[in-house]
Amino acid sequence: EVPSRVRVRFTAISAYCPHWPAALPMLLSNTSSTEARPEGLRWVEPLKITSCIESPRSAEAPGPTGFEGPVRTVVRRELTPLADAVETDGLGSLIARLDGAAGAPRVMLAAHMDELGLLVRRITPEGYLKFQPLGGWLDQAIVNQRWRVLTSKGPVLGLTGIKTVHVMTAEARGRVFGRDDLFIDVGAADAKDAEERLGICPGDPVVPDSRFEVMAGGARYLGKAWDDRAGVGVLIEAVRALRVAGHPNTVFAAATVQEEV
Repeated sequence: EVPSRVRVRFTAISAYCPHWPAALPMLLSNTSSTEARPEGLRWVEPLKITSCIESPRSAEAPGPTGFEGPVRTVVRRELTPLADAVETDGLGSLIARLDGAAGAPRVMLAAHMDELGLLVRRITPEGYLKFQPLGGWLDQAIVNQRWRVLTSKGPVLGLTGIKTVHVMTAEARGRVFGRDDLFIDVGAADAKDAEERLGICPGDPVVPDSRFEVMAGGARYLGKAWDDRAGVGVLIEAVRALRVAGHPNTVFAAATVQEEV
């Protein structure tokens, strides 16, 4: 049986590719079942993914789509001691290779590093930031969130806001505000202050300011970017398990970019 912590992820992968149900349990179970499975695959011990998922370095690392560098650094640090080779392609995906005795089949495991985010579009004369969403945000989910603007001078804390209810019309109070009505307040006095003191420029990426927390006595986790940091955690621990148990095939572990587009 697939461990409960990764069962949801297993279901999601299976929906994308019908061949995964036969292959993924090889990485997740120690069953001795004789059910049909791809020739050459072998069973290994259950994955221990908790340590990877619980690491604040992985869960909190900023990686809005197109700006995955900090997450890639964490993944590279984890995979380099385990793989026979690690490389980065032209888009920024990190690919680790584990050599096997046989040339085929060649197996790829993939999980994406990037997360939803925002992009600074312009700075208003008052010092507020107008933005472009990166990925599939619901407009109502953006309001009243804390954010970190990733500038050349370092991260800058900000908050998305709308007009106060006291100055809204009755009609406005009852509607959902679209992204074009929203702004990020970074505490700047004006546009010059935002640019020169804080170092904010159009094109800077923005990520949710969301800390990793362990909830309910360790049974639940709270944090951002579970889609797909949980998958990245499974990917790393699958490679670790295969390195220990051995495998006959060439395996590629790909931590990919720009899924949230």
